[in-house]
Amino acid sequence: MPRGTPVQWQPPDISHAGSDDLYPVDFLTAIIAEHLFKVGSDAMRGKATKKLQGVLGVMRIGFMQHSKPAERDQKAAAARVEAKVTQALDAINKLDRSTLRLLQDAAGKDRHAPTRRHVDVYNVGKLQVADRHGPAVVADVVEQMRAVRRWSRHAQRGLAQKGNAGRPERVIERHAVEQLMKLWRLTSRNRPKPLEGDEAEFPKFLAFVNATLSKMLEAFDAESSVVAIAREVFSVPPIKSVRACTD
Repeated sequence: MPRGTPVQWQPPDISHAGSDDLYPVDFLTAIIAEHLFKVGSDAMRGKATKKLQGVLGVMRIGFMQHSKPAERDQKAAAARVEAKVTQALDAINKLDRSTLRLLQDAAGKDRHAPTRRHVDVYNVGKLQVADRHGPAVVADVVEQMRAVRRWSRHAQRGLAQKGNAGRPERVIERHAVEQLMKLWRLTSRNRPKPLEGDEAEFPKFLAFVNATLSKMLEAFDAESSVVAIAREVFSVPPIKSVRACTD
């Protein structure tokens, strides 16, 4: 799945959790009618539709979160900050005394210099004149630059300690498939044959999964592994009996 850059990515907004743009109600109703066995009443269709909307909404938020920059890209961005700040600090350290004095004089005259101290105010007639100590102003800024460099290094170490979390999109897909399996079992309890271990039922379940998730996977250009996941989920029997959709 393509990831954003450290500049482009923004945290997902909960208002984007809906899926109506990809899955209109009529589309979900058609999936329910074609793939779910025991959904006859309007109330049952409504519950099944809400369940699918919830599954797809959670999946969308998960994919949006996963589309943030990869840790290696974040680490590289922090490393670039460190390199640029180090380059600027080296340039200041290499200034000859005369040029450094020019820089300090300019800093002393800058009314907007980000100094925290070393400003004396004198009354000259009715005017107040600020005398900024140029060397102190430059020293303050250099100190702040060194702090930025430290933060960049800390950020890189923090990312290195987190390590590789594997493939998060597979976790997102598995959660969706597991929720679809719950709905499948709920609406299929009156089938003549039990679902667990019935290989003839797996292609039907897989068709339901593909029909439900294909648009979402395509929208996020996800490298889908739902076939393998569906096989894994289908092979796991339910832990306990589940409540029917009509409960």
